[in-house]
Amino acid sequence: MTNVINASAGGAFLTATNRATMMGARLRAGADAATATIRETDGSGRILCVLGAGIGLCDESVIPVQYSGNVHVTLTGTTPVCLLYSK
Repeated sequence: MTNVINASAGGAFLTATNRATMMGARLRAGADAATATIRETDGSGRILCVLGAGIGLCDESVIPVQYSGNVHVTLTGTTPVCLLYSK
C-alpha cells in the first residue's frame, strides 16, 4: 500500500527505522514559481529529488528512491503543495 503524505508545510516527514522507499513526489506551484528539495535525514542530507514548477503548474518524480531515517522537504514559493508517496 502506498502512503500519501502532504509535505506542504516543509520540514521532516516519512520517518523510517529501516530502509523504506519513496515512490514519488509531486509539487504544485501556487501564486508564484515553486521548488521542492527533498533530502534524506535533514536539510543537509543526501538529495533524493528536486522539483520545480512555474505559477499554477506541476512537476513530479515517479522514480523510486530508498531512504532511511527522515525525509526532509525544503520548499520555496507562495503556498506550494508538495505530496510524497511512500511505501
